Amino acid sequence: MVGCALPIYSANPAKRSEQLIYTSENLRALIQEWERFWFLDQPDHMTPYRVHGGVI
Repeated sequence: MVGCALPIYSANPAKRSEQLIYTSENLRALIQEWERFWFLDQPDHMTPYRVHGGVI
């Protein structure tokens, strides 16, 4: 329950903006790590169209 009784960020605007940047960077890194863990960052090899299966 941090944030209700105890403030999460500093009252100093310069320090608070620095803390917000660090928080958003950590969340962005978490999303990238999640995609890497589930192999979502790999290229998709499935074609969106039907290809000819024979030799041309």
